Amino acid sequence: MKTTSLFLTILFSILLSSCSSNSDRLIAAFTSEIGTAPNLKAQGNSKISYTWPAVSIVKKDVLKSIADKELKMAPTSTEDMGIAVDENGNPVMGKIQQSWTYEIPDNKTKLVYQISGSTIDVILTVTKK
Repeated sequence: MKTTSLFLTILFSILLSSCSSNSDRLIAAFTSEIGTAPNLKAQGNSKISYTWPAVSIVKKDVLKSIADKELKMAPTSTEDMGIAVDENGNPVMGKIQQSWTYEIPDNKTKLVYQISGSTIDVILTVTKK
C-alpha cells in the first residue's frame, strides 16, 4: 500500500511538474514537500481545490515561502487569523484560518491554512478567469 501511494505521489508530481502554469508548479512543489498527493475537488469548470489534510504545523512557513517562489509574486491580499470556514462559508468548529490570495490576469490562487492544534489543513484553490 505504501509503495503504491509513493508511486502515485511521484507520478502525480511528475505530471504536474511538466505543466507550464505557476499554479501547477506550486501544486507539484507542495506535494513534494508534504509527501502526499492532495485531495482534489472540482467546483464547476473553472475552480479546483487541492487539499492536503493534517500537515505538520512545522511546514507552515516553508509552504508559504514555496507559494511566493513558485507564483513569482507576493500575495495581492491576505487574511489574518480568524474563524475557519468551509467552501460554503459555514464555520469549521475547532479551527482557525489564515489565507493569502495571489491574483494574475489568467487566474486567482488562494492558499488557506486551517489550523487545529499541531496540524494544518492546507487548501489551495485555483480559479481560472
